[in-house]
Amino acid sequence: MESLRQDIRYGIRQLVKARGFSFVAILTLALGIGANTAIFTVVNTIFLHPLPVDDPDHLMGIFTTDQRNRGGLNTFLPISQPNAKDVGERSQSFSKVLMFTGTGVSMTIDGKPQAFGAELVSGNYFDVLGVKAALGRTFRPDEDQPGAAGVVVLTHGVWQRYFASNPSIIGQNVLLNGQGFTIVGVMPRGFKGTAALGGPDMWGPMATHDQVLAGVLKELYNDRRFLNFAAVGRLKPGVTIDQARAELKNVGSQLEHDFPAP
Repeated sequence: MESLRQDIRYGIRQLVKARGFSFVAILTLALGIGANTAIFTVVNTIFLHPLPVDDPDHLMGIFTTDQRNRGGLNTFLPISQPNAKDVGERSQSFSKVLMFTGTGVSMTIDGKPQAFGAELVSGNYFDVLGVKAALGRTFRPDEDQPGAAGVVVLTHGVWQRYFASNPSIIGQNVLLNGQGFTIVGVMPRGFKGTAALGGPDMWGPMATHDQVLAGVLKELYNDRRFLNFAAVGRLKPGVTIDQARAELKNVGSQLEHDFPAP
């Protein structure tokens, strides 16, 4: 496992240095997006633990491929935040594209900081997956805009373990990394995002990245060569995987032309 982690880090470093890459890899049901682990996660998701999302057959994982070093981990690398945003805006194959990135956070409960795993997600994250909150709500579009107040959605497990399944936590204020956030929702039991194994403890809008992220994650948030995000698109009715793959190749070429490496 440690060797795999080293390989992933090496692959990402190499890609950041490379000048040429394009979005040519798209996998059906690749909902546990993560380089070399994608194959296992896809099999686990489809055959063993189907994810509780709406119409999963039309959800596609979008990866970055290093054109100069094809094969292995370089075939299914993550995506940068600016590129994921542009794919969503430029592609006609998808009705919607979500993106997210993982990070560790400290949430203060009863005056004591506790460590949790969190995902910062685009405002359309739950909408694209077709999942509704079991308690409260998910994010509104305006809550993923610059300057919006911090809000957070919890997993069912965190709600049970740390808040004693108290329904009155909706609207309660908590501290995440010392910043004030409001709990707006609790997800259904068993829902942990797009990961068949593991998954975050909570979700926050990507617009709150300045409050939540630190170090290199914060510094390189808007860097097109910083491949630290995952993207999932929902195919429009009638669009095939091959059509989407062909379009992503064109989008990748456009982005290389519009934003050449320094």
